[in-house]
Amino acid sequence: MDADSEVQIDLMILDYLCCKAIFEILTKRTAELSAKQTPVDTDLLTIFDTWRTLSSTKHAGTEIPRDLQAKMHLITFTTLFVNRLRGSNWNGSPDILRWREQNSQEASGHFSTIDEKLKIPDYDRLVDVHQITTLLGILPDLLSLYAVLSRVPPPMNHWKIVARFILQAVLEQYSLFGRASPDMIEKVFKWADATLNWGGLDEWAILRTEMLNLLQPDEEQSLKGHLEYLTKQFSVFEFEAMVIMHIRTILGDLKTPVLVKMEMGELG
Repeated sequence: MDADSEVQIDLMILDYLCCKAIFEILTKRTAELSAKQTPVDTDLLTIFDTWRTLSSTKHAGTEIPRDLQAKMHLITFTTLFVNRLRGSNWNGSPDILRWREQNSQEASGHFSTIDEKLKIPDYDRLVDVHQITTLLGILPDLLSLYAVLSRVPPPMNHWKIVARFILQAVLEQYSLFGRASPDMIEKVFKWADATLNWGGLDEWAILRTEMLNLLQPDEEQSLKGHLEYLTKQFSVFEFEAMVIMHIRTILGDLKTPVLVKMEMGELG
């Protein structure tokens, strides 16, 4: 086999494993959210991680097709998002380990209620608050995904996901860490503005203003009481389901791997 053919075959396998691993993660998470029996875990994420490491070493410097780049960003974001409050089964994932090494939380809090709302199995819940992968922390992974998917700035439906993500990140800081102050909200938005770094975008400016107005309490209400109210209005369960559906839509819009088509008998 010549070198070029070997590269193409290895990339086809990487593409296949990436999509199958994403699909397995989403299928399991959807079953949990629906209170249905979860499918048997075939550990495709670990297999994908191993093949990705081998391929990157074996074919260092090889240009990855844009579609596969998007899928690899998608699996990183999916892994971080789905497993942000999990422990036992996912500590070996390179993406989770990378995030937790870079982002320790100086915080304390009780998050078992959120675990229950998100229907995370008891055996898989994190018990150390310092290992939580916060929504604010994985926002850059979402933005990196959007940047690969399409031109920058991203389309309006992506901006709406970003806006809800940031809103939910503020509510998470209150729910998990008890942070309820104008300085905290300002810090989140300043951080988000710096991370977005696209400047002068009407869509973001409008959504940013709407969110800031939403987060402002009435004169007779405390900020803590207002954030408590908003956590009930903007369900973490509904947010989780919305993002899972969004990931499914993105995956469906990307090219179906050749090996998946062969597996399904659709390769004509």
